[in-house]
Amino acid sequence: MHRAPGKVQIKILYPSDYLPTPNPAQTQVIDKFVSGLESALGINRTDISLADLWEKHCPDGEQHKDIATYLEFAGIYPFYHDQYHNSAEFRNQYKDKYGKPAFVHRLYIGNGELLVPNKIQQVNS
Repeated sequence: MHRAPGKVQIKILYPSDYLPTPNPAQTQVIDKFVSGLESALGINRTDISLADLWEKHCPDGEQHKDIATYLEFAGIYPFYHDQYHNSAEFRNQYKDKYGKPAFVHRLYIGNGELLVPNKIQQVNS
């Protein structure tokens, strides 16, 4: 069953800790888009702080309370992890064919865990 359009509360959430951006042209495009939404929907944007909400609710646990630190690696870790595991068959075939392991970037360790900078230094030592 669908709800009647008038019964849905709509909000435009504007992450004020990430907007405006350092790029003036990008900021202008975003502001024009948000202003158009406000006009079309007849509502005003609601400023929110993603950092404050993140710290308050800790969606990934207390050890990841700071969103900026969390986001430094949150997007790249899953990519590297998946890429390592998705290329396992290739690495196995390469080793069988050439008798030596395929090149694996130094950011990886054997289980596909991404090395953070301090671990890279340990491995390279």
